[in-house]
Amino acid sequence: MVTGGTDALVVVMTRIVLVFGFVALAFGCSESGGGTPPPPPADTSDDVPMDVGAPDTPPDATPDTPPDDTFVPPSPELIQASGTVEASVEALYLGEVWYADSLGGNAVLVDTPNALLSVSIAGEDPLLLTGELGPIHDVALLDDGTVLLAGSLGVFVEVQSTFIASPLGEFFADGHPIQLQEASAGGSPMLWIGANDALHLWQGGLVSSLTIPDIDVVPTQEVAMAFGPEVDGAAALWLAWGTDVYAVSIPTADEDVVVWHALEDAPGARLTSDVKGQLWVASEGDLHRRSAGGEWTWYRIPGESVVSVNGNRHADGVWIATEQRFWYSEGGQFFDVTGAVPEGVLSVDESGRVLMVAADGLYRVNPGEPQVPTSTWKADVEPLSMAYCAGCHGPIDYFVEEELYLDSPAQWEANIDLILAAVKVDADGIKVMPLGKDPLSPEEQLLIKYWKLGGFLLESLP
Repeated sequence: MVTGGTDALVVVMTRIVLVFGFVALAFGCSESGGGTPPPPPADTSDDVPMDVGAPDTPPDATPDTPPDDTFVPPSPELIQASGTVEASVEALYLGEVWYADSLGGNAVLVDTPNALLSVSIAGEDPLLLTGELGPIHDVALLDDGTVLLAGSLGVFVEVQSTFIASPLGEFFADGHPIQLQEASAGGSPMLWIGANDALHLWQGGLVSSLTIPDIDVVPTQEVAMAFGPEVDGAAALWLAWGTDVYAVSIPTADEDVVVWHALEDAPGARLTSDVKGQLWVASEGDLHRRSAGGEWTWYRIPGESVVSVNGNRHADGVWIATEQRFWYSEGGQFFDVTGAVPEGVLSVDESGRVLMVAADGLYRVNPGEPQVPTSTWKADVEPLSMAYCAGCHGPIDYFVEEELYLDSPAQWEANIDLILAAVKVDADGIKVMPLGKDPLSPEEQLLIKYWKLGGFLLESLP
């Protein structure tokens, strides 16, 4: 049931001001655990000392008028396939996987019993990530590229393939975050945080703790979260626990946080959103969709029970997992999926691809052929050659034997495997090339690998 004009719950936001230097921003940078205090912030020259100020005076609580959502039909609309999507599956990592999530682009964070890894494409060697994190709870990729990770040992930020302690972790020393939900407002990074059976919001260097009247505990280990769909013209955080779905408005200066009771009788709801600002809810084997304009539609798949709905607020397509198979929805249509079946824990990256943590490894399911990135000599590889290699391998100077000259794409192609091995950084941070220079970044190494995989293109195809 949707309550359109009633059940407005007004929330007074008690602000606990925490002024700190967010380590990730200084560098230009993205299931349950214990309560061990986090390590201190990493000692870097860019850190800004963190001060804790006195709580602000709570603003007066003034009720807002709930949005007038459109009436939900009393019976479900039966889904019929508009066509078929032929999915392709990439085996990104074979072996036991504890956790996986997108790091942006093709990169995927993979937590295994032995190491924390980054994998981008099937068949490539994983990149070792370093940092003492404990079991991972959640990962957030902020709009500015910052990668944040909540682990059982604290909150961490990724800097050049290493996760270092974030000052944000000190705010949650009594019980580390279980869920992170990235958001944005006016181009500035925001983060909704579920920790200590309460909701918190990081925005503009401030952490605010939210108190919800009549709801003493927000069970953060059980709550489903999705961000994006608007309420009264403002992006909202959507929450589901128990039998109900709520929408939390994003506060602006000197305004209260307002929570709307949006959907009732939805036990065990799973939530997601898409790039069109739609909210998707899976509950009791059925599917509910709230349009960007606030209209609810109730769906049912004949003879099948919906287990979960999985999307990404930056992607159009949404994946619906039933007990039998995948369905894929895009452009208002529903498609039967062949070539892949749901298994294990599912998530969706910013390109609309499913990441599937199965019993035997990590797989990526594409709605079509795999999206292997391409790079070219002119745009990508030649600039790397000039920056890292030209002083010894030509054309600026030649200090190596002729068979190791690298002053043409043909010579790079002939030596590509030697090059990839030489620039690779081992577990101890040691590399062979380039001499006297910093190692190539993981992204730069991938450009070389993509050039090889793409067939050594000289320049982009028309």
